[in-house]
Amino acid sequence: KLHYAGGGLERDAIKLSDHSDLFHQVIDLGVPGFTPREWLVRGLWMRQGIGSIVTAYEDVEHEDFTEQSGKYVRASALGYVWRYEELPPRG
Repeated sequence: KLHYAGGGLERDAIKLSDHSDLFHQVIDLGVPGFTPREWLVRGLWMRQGIGSIVTAYEDVEHEDFTEQSGKYVRASALGYVWRYEELPPRG
């Protein structure tokens, strides 16, 4: 609901493998004269030792989401990597 309340027009996620997903979203930025922007991003994750997970995201093309001339503008984002580590117990 939050996605659509913030100008979101479409949102999909497709599982590509046990460690990879495809995320598709379209957002109307609310700027007069701007065509809605469409993002297509692949997310990968893997465990790295005990208590640590690394995720990476990158723009991709996919046959299920071909560019539709004039309907949306294909947006891009910088690729990025996050590392999550388990915190030690408190107390």
